[in-house]
Parts: sequence; structure tokens; C-alpha cells
Amino acid sequence: MRYFFMIILMVVVSSANEYKSQHNEGEKLFTQGMDYLLGYKVKENNTKAFKFFHKAARQNNKEAKYFMGICFDQGIGVKEQKELARYWYRQAANAGYRKAIYKLAEVEKDLKIRIFRKESYIAINFK
Repeated sequence: MRYFFMIILMVVVSSANEYKSQHNEGEKLFTQGMDYLLGYKVKENNTKAFKFFHKAARQNNKEAKYFMGICFDQGIGVKEQKELARYWYRQAANAGYRKAIYKLAEVEKDLKIRIFRKESYIAINFK
């Protein structure tokens, strides 16, 4: 019975270490992305920053998801795409990153205004 509990404990510790390792990997990738974005100890490179943010976001780093939204929102390292910005802000908000909630609302408002303007233009010019 004693060995059974030791095996269970080893499995639990192993699972916790694996989770911690993945979490740390996401943080490291996010930090590398910030270094490239800000030009800290490396030459500033927005494209590389975006790539590191994307890798970190795939590791479930909520800050990286938020910065993916910023990159798509402002065209940093990629072409500006508001729909993808909205997607990444939503991912960060769902992960519990509070700043993303505000940015998500901001982008959705901007998208609604664009749609309204487009519909108004069509209605006026194609009667």
C-alpha cells in the first residue's frame, strides 16, 4: 500500500512539473518577443517579436495572446487586421487578462463603425 501512494505521488509531481515547464516556456517566449519589440539586448525586430508572441500564445500565455491582438490591431510585424485582433483580444480576455477586455470592446466598436460606413456608402451610391 505504501508503494502505491509513492507511485501516485510521483505521478502527481511529474504532472505538476510538466505543467510548470510548459508555463515557463510560454513566459520565456513572451519575454523574447518583448525583447525584440523593444530592442532590449537585441536589434529591434517587430516581425521576430510577432513570431515569439505567437509561439508563446500557443503555449497558452495570456499576455502573449494580448500582444498578438496588439500586433494585429496596430500592424506591428504583420499586416493590420482588425478581425484577427478581435480574435486574439477575445482569447486573452477568456484567459483572464483584464486589459484585453477593454481592447476587445474598442476593436468591436471600430469594426461596427466600419460596417455601418460601408453599408451607408452602398445605400447612398447604389440606389
